[in-house]
Amino acid sequence: MEPRSVTLVVPGRAVPKGRPRFGQGVVYTPEQTKEYEALIRAKVIDAKRKVGMEETETLVGPVEISLMFMMQAPEPATLVIAKEVDPGIRVDGLPDLDNVIKSLFDGMTAIKYGKHRVGGLMYDDRQVVDLRAKFG
Repeated sequence: MEPRSVTLVVPGRAVPKGRPRFGQGVVYTPEQTKEYEALIRAKVIDAKRKVGMEETETLVGPVEISLMFMMQAPEPATLVIAKEVDPGIRVDGLPDLDNVIKSLFDGMTAIKYGKHRVGGLMYDDRQVVDLRAKFG
């Protein structure tokens, strides 16, 4: 089978994965995180349709992912220079990249339904064997 490529565009500011919250004897995901992951799932469905994939179909085998988060840092902010990479890259006021990736992956991963997983772009985020991510 020919390897497939799916392009996903999610509008708006990326939302980092919120820490689990505890209340009334239960653990729950913060509402903002749930809403962002739902938005990602909707965009995954759109993107899969564009390449001829069924809504319940997922990519099979190893997956390579390249991410570009186009974000504006909130003001006011303190300028921090990441000299090891490029002295011109601003990192002030941005969320942790790993937490933004967690939200995105959770939104892209199939949802467990009984013994099966349905929807999503990939079956499990353990399929990711190559990951490139940066703020743009």
